[in-house]
Amino acid sequence: MTNVRSLLEQGLAHHRAGRRDEAEGFYRRALEAEPENANGLHLLGVCALEAGRNEEAADLIGRAVARNPKNANMRVHLGSALRAGGRLEEAADAYSEAATLAPDDLEAHYHLLGTLSTLGRQRDAAPVLLASTERLPDSAELHLMLGISLRDAKDLDGAERAYRKALELRPGYAEALGNLGNVLQKQRRLDEAIENYRAAIAIRPEFFRQAASNLASMGRGRIWLKLSAARNYLSGT
Repeated sequence: MTNVRSLLEQGLAHHRAGRRDEAEGFYRRALEAEPENANGLHLLGVCALEAGRNEEAADLIGRAVARNPKNANMRVHLGSALRAGGRLEEAADAYSEAATLAPDDLEAHYHLLGTLSTLGRQRDAAPVLLASTERLPDSAELHLMLGISLRDAKDLDGAERAYRKALELRPGYAEALGNLGNVLQKQRRLDEAIENYRAAIAIRPEFFRQAASNLASMGRGRIWLKLSAARNYLSGT
């Protein structure tokens, strides 16, 4: 009798070592013995995705998800296969389901936010992210992403609270400082915005260009110069 588990483990060892063709051979042998094995379908689907066979990947991983609907990792890979195949709405649904199943899976949330952004629906991530922050209140990353989605939903007060929570959890979180500066700027609280931009630039100098662009777009030449002086001070020039 074929040992399906052993075949999958051998395939996974090859897969992790970068030997995808060998891995596929073991996964296919496992599926010959047990055609509806969820792990085998998933792993073979991941191989197909890595090889650019997106429709095959979506079909295989979709079958795996149907047999193991509580597995968030499988849903993330399903989303990636669907997205690679241009099926963005379906991909967003898969990522949303994964994020709901596993609020600690940051990859699922990042992919959800990115896919919805491509669709022009970034704000639609807010309910999922809000639920995740309620289940994992100490995750600075989730609060940052929540702030981004609330900002795009035009809830600037909510976005500000989310960014400040991220900074409370992780002081010096450059991405949160920069995004908070952006929200404060939108609220016309320019001095506060500049202070946050300056703090972000001190940690991540590459943020200067985006911050300066944001301010210049408002015709705030004087403020741009003030920010530029702050950068020069920080860089010692």
